[in-house]
Amino acid sequence: GIIHEVFGVFASSEGAPGLMKKMRSHVEALWPGESLSFMPGVATTFLAPITLDPDRNFKEANLYVSNKNYATTKSISIEEANLANQCLYFERYDFNGAYELLQTNRLEFTIRKAGIVHALAAFIHIDMACGPSGKSRRPHCRKYPYGDHRLRQNAQTIAVTSNKDSDSAATNWRNPLIVLDCPLGVECGDKLTVDTIADVRTLRPEYTFTVSITKAGDVHPYTSQVQTIKLTHDVMYTTYVEAPPKPPGPARKAGPHKRGDGADTKDAYSSPHDRSARTNEKRKTPQEQAIVDETAVVLDVV
Repeated sequence: GIIHEVFGVFASSEGAPGLMKKMRSHVEALWPGESLSFMPGVATTFLAPITLDPDRNFKEANLYVSNKNYATTKSISIEEANLANQCLYFERYDFNGAYELLQTNRLEFTIRKAGIVHALAAFIHIDMACGPSGKSRRPHCRKYPYGDHRLRQNAQTIAVTSNKDSDSAATNWRNPLIVLDCPLGVECGDKLTVDTIADVRTLRPEYTFTVSITKAGDVHPYTSQVQTIKLTHDVMYTTYVEAPPKPPGPARKAGPHKRGDGADTKDAYSSPHDRSARTNEKRKTPQEQAIVDETAVVLDVV
């Protein structure tokens, strides 16, 4: 068997499905007839339509923004922020079975409470597929399958997830937020549809999410407010920089400091924090500054 851990914020975003397929083909070519098993055995990524309340759902300090449509956080409670009755998966890979590297799905969420959908939150569920959980230090994830009726309730063994509301959550993983271009007002009973494409045929995966809504109260229901978000590998794995510091108050007058040559090196940035802020400002490239600007856009949305 082969033990691996090449999962990113999505189950496939760091190339696990393609790597496992290639590894299996190599082993089968070298040792024909030999069986090969992987642990973990199954990896799944779920989505939930959420509302973002900075005072309740997450702390700004834990929000990493790549562009106006993508951010990650460690502190969100998906269960509290979810406006739907369920979480639904958009990609699933059974490494000990057959799976496709191009997966399309239509997810239909039933809205359970009125609010504003700002984003789709994602989390991964990793099933070790290696025997009864009673023989392991890790239990089942009791919330599995998170309301997704396509999955059997008992179709997991030892498991771990990035869903922080679970009793078997791994706190090192971040939760991606796929931020909508236009937040959607929803009422109880509305249907939110997300058409997804997960293209992981290369080591630089791409994902597409098309969101639309059908209002429950319409006499003749129709789908409206369609918007499409595409995530590339570069967007998901960008270089993060610190957000610009708040404008400092009046700087304390710093005493003169002498270099070895006797020159005055008095610094208007009188505190270590201020000096650090100045250093960060100096080293920002135009691309990095653009990321900082996008941070402000996302925070304005929520």
